[in-house]
Amino acid sequence: MQSGGQYQVVIGNHVPEVYKEVVAIGGISAEKKTEEEESEGNALSRLIDIITGIFTPILSG
Repeated sequence: MQSGGQYQVVIGNHVPEVYKEVVAIGGISAEKKTEEEESEGNALSRLIDIITGIFTPILSG
């Protein structure tokens, strides 16, 4: 499908099979992040959300 100058592939109910093939063909690593890496990302994401929440009202006013 094409919309707004972008293409979207509709997979339907075969997402796991397509994912496996894309990872295999693309040579993409399908390793999961460790709990430490995930918590660091979550902490950084929360910090960015807090900072954005503080400055958005100031900048838009």
